[in-house]
Amino acid sequence: MAQHLEHRLVIIRAQLSELMTGRKIEARRYRPASPGAQTLLILDGLGSGSAFQDIGFSLRKGEILGITGLSDSGRSELALALAGHREITDGKITLEGAEIAITSPADAIAMEIGYIPEDRLAKGLSSKSRSSTTR
Repeated sequence: MAQHLEHRLVIIRAQLSELMTGRKIEARRYRPASPGAQTLLILDGLGSGSAFQDIGFSLRKGEILGITGLSDSGRSELALALAGHREITDGKITLEGAEIAITSPADAIAMEIGYIPEDRLAKGLSSKSRSSTTR
């Protein structure tokens, strides 16, 4: 019976991944970062007024970081601050070993930091690609 339950959990996880992405995801495609991988981004004590305080994490090469939380938990404000759309009032950000300041969207873009809004239809930007233009 234990084997049956274990197998069922794998099926549920695979189905959930497919429902989230719209395609089948094979576990072998995603590998954890190696323990010695270069640290790319470090947040230490980051804050933005009352929106969020004392945020810290590090991100190594090859890792994918997801930030989640309930409404008004500060997750959106953190993303906006990292993209230069909200003032960072406390803490420090280290990118590839150098301390940086993000004070505008232009700063974030210059450091190759991007932002994808939660509501991409209402708040996202798009433009016609040159390749899709009728000739």
